[in-house]
Amino acid sequence: TAVVGSGAYIASKYLNNSDGMSKALSALKYYVDNAIEKDGSYGEGMSYFDYPVRNLLHAILLMNQEEKVKVFSSSGLNRSSSWRVYPYLYASNANDSINPIIVHYGDSFFRGPTGSTANIILGLLYQDPLASWLLDRFKESFDLWDKLLLYSSAKLPDKKSPEQTGLPLLKVFDCGDCYIRSTWKDNGIVFAIKSGNGARVGFAHQRPELSSINLGAYGEYLIVSSGSASYRSPLHYQWDITTKAANTITIDDKNQLFPGTGDKHWNT
Repeated sequence: TAVVGSGAYIASKYLNNSDGMSKALSALKYYVDNAIEKDGSYGEGMSYFDYPVRNLLHAILLMNQEEKVKVFSSSGLNRSSSWRVYPYLYASNANDSINPIIVHYGDSFFRGPTGSTANIILGLLYQDPLASWLLDRFKESFDLWDKLLLYSSAKLPDKKSPEQTGLPLLKVFDCGDCYIRSTWKDNGIVFAIKSGNGARVGFAHQRPELSSINLGAYGEYLIVSSGSASYRSPLHYQWDITTKAANTITIDDKNQLFPGTGDKHWNT
């Protein structure tokens, strides 16, 4: 919806088709209102959040202020930076700004900065100081489209760290991500639990790993939930999507199944 809606808006704008623009803007509003949780979290993880949000960039470049308000003002997207800062194992080593480690679940990735385009969009749309802090913390490089967006819009706000913003060290998000941090400073301890019963995006890009845990300290993983192989790999079906691939207790050595698909073997 984000990708096709952006393309439809651009095409309609070029063709001066007001009906097409209206429908495309409605589709984009539907996406950001209904896929992103009210607290800004996203059920498919960080990398799958970045993809649709960065594809909004081309449409945003062409929107006037009234259209931006119509599409984005009521979405939980204005709180997404708060969700994005929690899973990182902030480290003081030089590699952290280039290839940082992230506590993740489902099919998202272990490493990588938060994505400059999404941070720029959050910073500019909502004048979010946390988005500016993420951009600075990971020294993310800007491509041509990022630079066009920065050039065409208001200035990014001054950065504020999670600590300066007053974010709590314990947080449970609507998407089911739960975090306990020892500190916002580098090399702290991060304990995470996957909870919930399906986010707004359903169980897309998730696995049966409810109640599984991750633990990181001093910039490194201590307990890790395994990543995901290619969807075409036998490993994906034999290992990735099983409970055993995550740190979740099994009962009678049986895997948890996705809710609604049959018998469940949850730990109580």
